[in-house]
Amino acid sequence: MKSTKFLYTAVILSFLVCGNAIAQKDSSKVIWMCTTKIAYAKIPEFESFFQHEMLPVYNEAGYHIIANWENMVGDLEELIYVAEFHSLADYERSRVYMASNPKWKAIRLKLDGFVKEGNTKLLQTFSSSSPR
Repeated sequence: MKSTKFLYTAVILSFLVCGNAIAQKDSSKVIWMCTTKIAYAKIPEFESFFQHEMLPVYNEAGYHIIANWENMVGDLEELIYVAEFHSLADYERSRVYMASNPKWKAIRLKLDGFVKEGNTKLLQTFSSSSPR
């Protein structure tokens, strides 16, 4: 149980501070990707919780959820959520809003009953030549 709380705390901390560690042009779109492991038996309950409690708060904070996936083969406990922001500044405003939102603080307490492990990334496109 302590390792689960530690991992969850690490996810929340990365959620709160990862934007500061990224050098990026303010005009580039930012993609937020959250990979979460939920006990397989709890996935239907978590999906309902996400839809009815988490998603409204994400939307209120400015997270534009553009995709959500679950594995068909392999680690069936892994769920992936993806949100898009117009800029790093938009992401940072949303992050600050979430950190101070009492609804999000209540949601974080409930997440402890679901989340086994989590990982959050901020991504951006990069310029390169076309793959051959």
